[in-house]
Amino acid sequence: MSIPSLGRAFAQGLRRLLHLLPALAVVGLSACGGSDDAQYAHVRLLNASPGYDSLDLYLGDDRQAAAIATGAVSSYADVDPDTYDTSVRRADSATDLATVERGYSEDTSYTLVAYGWEGSLKTYQLTDSEDSPGSGLTRVRVFNTATDAGTLDVYLTDSDTALTDATPIASSVAGASLSAYKNVDSGSWRLRVTGEDDATDVRLDLSSLALAGNKVVTVVLTPGSGGVLVNAIVLVQGGSATAYDNPSARVRLVAGSTGNATHSAVVAGTTLTTGTLSPAVGAYVLVNAGSAQGLDLQVNGSRLSTTTVSLSAGGDYSLLVHGASTAPQLTVLSDNNRLPSTSSQAKFRLVNGAYNLAGGLTLNLDYDALASDIAVGSASSYKAVTASTGSTMTVDLSGSSLASWTDLTVTAKGIYSVFVLGDASTPTAVLRRDR
Repeated sequence: MSIPSLGRAFAQGLRRLLHLLPALAVVGLSACGGSDDAQYAHVRLLNASPGYDSLDLYLGDDRQAAAIATGAVSSYADVDPDTYDTSVRRADSATDLATVERGYSEDTSYTLVAYGWEGSLKTYQLTDSEDSPGSGLTRVRVFNTATDAGTLDVYLTDSDTALTDATPIASSVAGASLSAYKNVDSGSWRLRVTGEDDATDVRLDLSSLALAGNKVVTVVLTPGSGGVLVNAIVLVQGGSATAYDNPSARVRLVAGSTGNATHSAVVAGTTLTTGTLSPAVGAYVLVNAGSAQGLDLQVNGSRLSTTTVSLSAGGDYSLLVHGASTAPQLTVLSDNNRLPSTSSQAKFRLVNGAYNLAGGLTLNLDYDALASDIAVGSASSYKAVTASTGSTMTVDLSGSSLASWTDLTVTAKGIYSVFVLGDASTPTAVLRRDR
């Protein structure tokens, strides 16, 4: 072999040896019981979105978590410390739902929380680096992803403690915000969530929540389907996620049958109203949710044949009783009390509970139709409108006005239902602000 050839062979061998040195070093560390995890960042995905039942997490072009169900958290993926376009997609989709450039540091763990309804997914990055509180204690904080529900207070109490005698562990937690940590004794607690500064406005009541000792926990509040009640996910730093559906729904009675009939309603053992004269729109009442909850609905002392009702966890419902008082009918309406997607807007719908109408109803606001041809015993979809003052609203039947409001103020973020109840000869229109 010539001298130049020997030189090339030596150079190639040297390059191969240099290429192998990092791998040899890793083998040496492993043989000594060491670990190379510290050179990586660690990232996982929590799916807290009720709008997407399965999500993937991408950093750049690489998928780091796949098909994470609502309420579940992935295992940690090891990634090189760097800044990445961090994206969330529907499972097995190529389309980004939310993308934010985020940085990841060496030897640090992160949980990316995906939240929000379909079409408005957002993400929030938690850094999983809080020190453990020690034996017999749990360190707890609250993350409010239920932006529709507004600002909330969160309590951990004994099972029998009245909220009026309790102090929240997190108060005035606005939507998309995170509270400070608080240490509590580990064990079983009653978790309750209320509207801000209103202990009577209960949004979630879990009778038994187990908090393990020497753990760091984030209680992630998620929205119920109706927009007012909330659910919860208990996320353990570095550990599991446990989802808790709201055990309740909110239900109200809309007494719309003819002749000022007397209405009474009991749902799942909870009384909504007794002796209410039509026409009237009752207040929402918390009742047990479930697929076949007992219903005792009476008009003028006669019980309707419908004896069960299906109520989704965290939902809002109106029980619309309409028709002749001698033969009343029931329509169960699912109420969408989520806030408008734009803060300067309000939402309206029309509910037709009038008897003996010859045609459908139309709702107009400032001469624009918000709902058209709404049949008896049904409700329109919700329509977003711009907040206003001095507006005119009418309910029309075949071009003739049945009811009207003038100099009306439409409040931003307001949610309104217009009910038409009673007999077609003398219908009663009720404008109710639901939120």
